[in-house]
Amino acid sequence: MRRNRLRSGLVDRRLVAHIASDLDLRADEELERLDLGSFVRATAAYDAPPEERLRQLAIALEARVSFDSPLREWGALERVYAAAIRLEPEDWVLHSSRSICASRFAEVATDPLDVERLVRASDGSLRRALELAPDAAELHYLAGYNTYVHRTGSTEDALGELERAIELDGSHGFARLYRAHCLHDLERFEEAAAAYDDVPQGAFRGPTSWRMDLLVEQRAHCRGMAGDLDGARADFERVLTRYEREPHLALYAPPRYRRWAADAFPELTDRVEAVEAAATGHSS
Repeated sequence: MRRNRLRSGLVDRRLVAHIASDLDLRADEELERLDLGSFVRATAAYDAPPEERLRQLAIALEARVSFDSPLREWGALERVYAAAIRLEPEDWVLHSSRSICASRFAEVATDPLDVERLVRASDGSLRRALELAPDAAELHYLAGYNTYVHRTGSTEDALGELERAIELDGSHGFARLYRAHCLHDLERFEEAAAAYDDVPQGAFRGPTSWRMDLLVEQRAHCRGMAGDLDGARADFERVLTRYEREPHLALYAPPRYRRWAADAFPELTDRVEAVEAAATGHSS
C-alpha cells in the first residue's frame, strides 16, 4: 500500500499483523466504535509511536469497509485519524493518509453532496500536509491526482503538480503516468506518447500490472493521433497478442482505444472483436 511506503523504515510488520488478527475477531458493527484509548494501550509494546499505531489501524479498517455507505464509513475512519493527529499534529504523513482515505471514499460516493464533502476533506488534509512537507514528491503527486480525478481544478493545474512531483522524484511511476494522462486529455498527443514512454517499465507490478497494458493502448492512440500510424499499429498488435493469450487482462482496460484501433486499422477489426468477446466470456 502506498501509504506504508511513506514510512518504509518505520512500519512494524508485527503491529500490522496484530491489528489484522484483532480485527478479524470482531463483528463488523464493532469496528466503527473501537475504544481507541484501549487500542493504544494494548499495542504499546510495538515499535511505533501511538499516532502511527492509530494510522495503521485506520489503514486496516479501510481495507475492511464495504464502501456501501461512503460518508458513514469515512466518519468512522476520520475518527481514528483525528485521534492520531491530536497526538502529533505536525506529522505530514498522518494528514496525507487521511487525504488518501477521503479521496478513495469520494471516488465511490454517488451523492454529489457526499462527494463534495469528501473531496473537501481530502483537499484540506492535503493542503496541511503540503504546508508541513512542501518538498515531498508524494504530496505533489496526490495534489495532481486529486485535481485530475475530482476535477477540483484545470487539467493544466494537475499537470503542474505532477511535473513538480517528477522534479522531486523522477522515479515516481504514478506521477509520470498521470502526467501522460493529462497531456493525452489536453490532446498534446506527441508529448503524451513520449510521456507514456517515460513511465518506468517496472512501475506497476502485481495487482496494478494491468496498468502497463492499458498504457500501451493509450500510447498507441496518442501515436496514431500524432500521425505515427506505424507505431500505433505496432503497439495495438502487441497488446492484442497479450490479450489473446490472457483474455481476462482486457477486462481492466476500457474498450474505447481498441475500438479506435479497429476503425483506424480495419485489418485489426477481427482481432479486436475476438478479444472483446473472449474478455466478456471470461467475466461471465
